[in-house]
Amino acid sequence: MTESAVSQLSAIPAHGRFVILAHQVPAGDKRGDHWDVMFQSPVGLLTWASPPFRDDQVPWEVLALPLHREIYLDYEGPISGNRGCVQRVDRGQFRMQDRQVDRTVIELGGDQFRGRLEAETRAGGSLWWCWKVYGVESK
Repeated sequence: MTESAVSQLSAIPAHGRFVILAHQVPAGDKRGDHWDVMFQSPVGLLTWASPPFRDDQVPWEVLALPLHREIYLDYEGPISGNRGCVQRVDRGQFRMQDRQVDRTVIELGGDQFRGRLEAETRAGGSLWWCWKVYGVESK
């Protein structure tokens, strides 16, 4: 795993705001449509590209993205530079529950999702992560 991916995950603070945006990308974009999962931090929004959350407790891979501006905590609409558009899926507060070298558990208290998001770092040198959602309740 890369040093920058580890430092990004470890940079998530003890608590703050989060937002999940459905990112619809232009045709031909190699990443395809995905969710942007963003956590507020003192340096900007720590962000991962993720498929939509599943509640079957089966992990899925996510991709660490560069820091995003805090405007995305409240923004919905087109993204400049022909990068698609975003629509909010959820937002709320998060609280760090557990942080270890290879496992992080974050409590989400959103408008739609309430539960624990578990991040596992895996060896291999890539920026891909495996996340688990436990106890997700959709309103």
